[in-house]
Amino acid sequence: MNIVGNINLSIGIDETLSFDGQNAAPHLGLNPTQAFANGTAANQCDLKWSHTSTLAAGSNDTYTLSALTDGLGRSVAFARVRAILIVPQSTVDGDDLAVGGAATHEWLAITGSAGQTYLVKSKGFDLKVAMNTTGFPVTASTSDQLKIHNSGANPITYTITLVGASV
Repeated sequence: MNIVGNINLSIGIDETLSFDGQNAAPHLGLNPTQAFANGTAANQCDLKWSHTSTLAAGSNDTYTLSALTDGLGRSVAFARVRAILIVPQSTVDGDDLAVGGAATHEWLAITGSAGQTYLVKSKGFDLKVAMNTTGFPVTASTSDQLKIHNSGANPITYTITLVGASV
């Protein structure tokens, strides 16, 4: 693959205040951007993968990050993930995705230690970016399985997107 891209996140919040007869409209804004070129060094990616799945209540998807297949049938074997985006389409409070905690070969790079999970809440998303040299390391057959669990009471459709490096 020969890929280049940008990861952009924007948050803008406006507030109207009235104090002593004066009006003010303070703005809070943050717009981090991370560009990446093709390659395997810092700020570079040579792999991309995306998948949409629907999980029944209480069920799991487990992805082996060192042995994925893309929509074109090509092998995608991450050695390091530079960005991961998980977007659930759930709109019901409590229908959340628990990420992490695979039974074997658990990918520890995004949770920190074995058995830990984090929630991607309904009506939300989760984006993690690490464009440094190591990114989020993946070790084949040791630490390469990412589990996504539907902890809610209803089916949840979600999309997961990864970009990273093969070495």
